[in-house]
Amino acid sequence: MDEIKVKLAEDSFIHFTYLSRAHVIVSGGKLLSDAPHKEFVGIAGVQAVSVGHGRHVPGVQYDRLLNRDNDEILVAILFKTNTLPRIGYPEEIIWDNDVNLINPKIISKDKAVSMLTQNTKEVDDYTLMYESLFHELLEII
Repeated sequence: MDEIKVKLAEDSFIHFTYLSRAHVIVSGGKLLSDAPHKEFVGIAGVQAVSVGHGRHVPGVQYDRLLNRDNDEILVAILFKTNTLPRIGYPEEIIWDNDVNLINPKIISKDKAVSMLTQNTKEVDDYTLMYESLFHELLEII
């Protein structure tokens, strides 16, 4: 499996959610690792997709939101962050703690999907290891 090092400040992320929740998330300025919505079974923490290095994989990213019996509108939050993720894969980035949002914007699901389908990496089997400015400074010292 290839490993790609990415500077956190140079990437953006997409988090799929319902419109009603998106407004609460954006106004709160963070994605919560222990969100109050417990009805979804999945991995713990916060998940999003890398705009620069991610892939569109609906089964991982939002199918569980579409397969619900409600009329909620599915949207995405586009954001930058200074919160270092634990690890990243083409289909999702994973944080173990709350994620601070920088300049979050609510965008349509279709626009988010379009952004992700523009990525055409030759390899599908890679991990993303994010580096913060702090980590870069430590390497210099």
